[in-house]
Amino acid sequence: MVSVHQEIHRETLGLMSRQPSGGSLIRSDPHIAQVARYIDDFFGFDQWFLFDTRWAAANEHLARSLLRYAAHWDPFDSLGSA
Repeated sequence: MVSVHQEIHRETLGLMSRQPSGGSLIRSDPHIAQVARYIDDFFGFDQWFLFDTRWAAANEHLARSLLRYAAHWDPFDSLGSA
């Protein structure tokens, strides 16, 4: 029986193995993948960072920073404010 996590992981790897379209860029290592997905000339790129707990443990501050960025884009907003 395949877990939901394993199924999503398999699907994600399948998407990552495809050739990026247009100006999109993909860089992957064993425990992290970075995707700069090209939107258009006006918006430019959006960025995705996909990493596992092993990478997060080895890069704790960067992992926390990326998770913070994903949850709230404003770096000057304090963590405690609503």
